[in-house]
Amino acid sequence: MKLTWMIGGEQGSGVDTASGLFGKAVSGAGYYLFGNREYYSTIKNRHSYFELSISDKKISSISERYDIITTFDAETIFQHFQQAKAYFIYSETSIGKGIDAALSLEPETKKEIIGFMSKHAIEPTVQGVVDYLKAAGIATIPVNYEQILREISAELSINITLAEKALNTIAASVSFALLVRKRHSTL
Repeated sequence: MKLTWMIGGEQGSGVDTASGLFGKAVSGAGYYLFGNREYYSTIKNRHSYFELSISDKKISSISERYDIITTFDAETIFQHFQQAKAYFIYSETSIGKGIDAALSLEPETKKEIIGFMSKHAIEPTVQGVVDYLKAAGIATIPVNYEQILREISAELSINITLAEKALNTIAASVSFALLVRKRHSTL
């Protein structure tokens, strides 16, 4: 078995922690990992992502396409949707956002994405991306992170800011659930 996984979001949103949680769970299940982290030197707000190759044999490379993509924000959706192979996990509350919500996209990158979207008649919104992925046979999985975090906050009687620290755990859990579900099939 070999598959690739990527998680992305705004730097400081828990990308590193989520990849650590997911990686520990996967390696604990007996798989080999090879990872790469891409990030800006600033502490917060810019796009950041972590990619993992997972295999039952030793590996030492990353693929440019991912079996599972997990996103926290609109920028990750727009920046990485073309790399999706099987599953695309996204924030349900991003659905109405347009490409202009991806505030830190480099102008050249944004131009390339808009060009691809125009060429393929994709509406430049998260909904347009989701529709495109579905038509391409990729399973899109909406997660209402905000609602889950509100429920955690209410259940534990804690401030929502404190509950938001669970965002990375939610993302890692959804990703691992997909991996377990597909463990005996080929992605």
